Amino acid sequence: NHARRVSYISGKCAHEIGADELTAAVGGLYYRLGKVLGRPEIDNAVRVATNYCFPSDVIEILEEYGAKNRVPHSRESAIVHMVNALVTKLELMDESTMSVDWNEDMLIYQTLNEFSNSGVYDEANLSMNQFLKIREMLVQEGIAL
Repeated sequence: NHARRVSYISGKCAHEIGADELTAAVGGLYYRLGKVLGRPEIDNAVRVATNYCFPSDVIEILEEYGAKNRVPHSRESAIVHMVNALVTKLELMDESTMSVDWNEDMLIYQTLNEFSNSGVYDEANLSMNQFLKIREMLVQEGIAL
């Protein structure tokens, strides 16, 4: 369910800014492949994706998982990074905490603003205008889609 949600929302965000919807959706679907395969997570995900001839832009998204070894280098990778982080945080919150839309909105604003301030998307070819469009879409439509 997590992967499907990240995939769907990532595709919608990519569409919003004119990025490659399919790459973002596929990257979102397989983003946590390494967690399923075990340690070393990123290496295992990249190995399996390479062995199964995934497109290079999707493999790059897997290489940039969580911005642990490398920050996102494409708009699609930045989108998947954002959406995965938000969906993960939302899943960790209990229902009473997130029962008010305001709480979800604040979670989105706070999380994305922290990422933006850290510079994690500086190499992703993502303009400030595109970042703001994504953030506003996530707030308006919610990440619980």
